[in-house]
This record gives sequence, structure tokens and C-alpha cells, in this order.
Amino acid sequence: MFVRWRWCFVVLLSACCLVSCGDGGKPKIKKVPLTKVTGKVTVDGAPQPLVVVTFIPTGPFEPSDRAQTLVAVSDEQGNYAPSTYEMRDGLPAGEYGVIFSWTPVPPLRLGQSDEDQPEPTDKLNGKYSDRENPPLKIKVESGKPLVIDVMDLKTS
Repeated sequence: MFVRWRWCFVVLLSACCLVSCGDGGKPKIKKVPLTKVTGKVTVDGAPQPLVVVTFIPTGPFEPSDRAQTLVAVSDEQGNYAPSTYEMRDGLPAGEYGVIFSWTPVPPLRLGQSDEDQPEPTDKLNGKYSDRENPPLKIKVESGKPLVIDVMDLKTS
């Protein structure tokens, strides 16, 4: 009886070792070279956090295994830098349309269910989020860091 349990233990331990030696079934990410891109956004002349800046490839683009649309979010000073593989690591070379939305999360109302919470809305009223006609177009060149001029968005 003890020998049977020992064999079961050996088989189970071997299976665990084989599973831990693999990559867990995760697909390998095809990484492409990135270029640092930074910018600043203001709303009605003042820097605002949580402005979502979306970069949409519009020209020749060497795809990676990441999403085809890349996003950054502004900080308290309105600064942003897009992320591809790691935080603020930049964008692959290519041409991009850049769109903006500002949907500050409304404060939660205590004692109300999720359905009764206020819906977040784009305080820019969709004026800067037309994917077909983006308000800003940029070209990212390989190895040349890009600083995007301040973009002042208007709420009215």
C-alpha cells in the first residue's frame, strides 16, 4: 500500500514539475521596437487628470501582438505617455490619429446599487473622439523620441 502511494506522489510531483517548467500556455508576444512619445493635454486651459488619449494607427504599421489601438491617460499635470508593453514605454514607428475623451469617474453614492450610480460621460461631448477624422495626426519615427505639443481641449 505504501509503495502505491509513493508512486502516486512521484507521478503527481513529476506532473507539477512539468507544468511549472512550461510557459503556462501563454502565447509569446511578438515585440517590435518602440519610440518614446510624450505629450500634455489641458482642458479649457488647465491640466486635467484622466484624459484618455487614444492612438489609432492610420498608415503603414508593423503590428505586434498587442492591441492595434494604443492608449495613454493623463496625470494630474496633464502629462501622458502611451504604453505598449510596459508603462509609458512608447509606440511602434508609424502614423497615428490621436483622439481624446475625458470621462472623470463620478463619485460613488453610498447606499445605492451599481445600477443607481451616475453614468460617467465624456465631458468633451465627443468633439475630440472621431476615429475617422481625428483632431491630431502624428508620425512616430523609429529611434526619434517625440514630444507632442500641448493640446488644449474645450468643453464648450
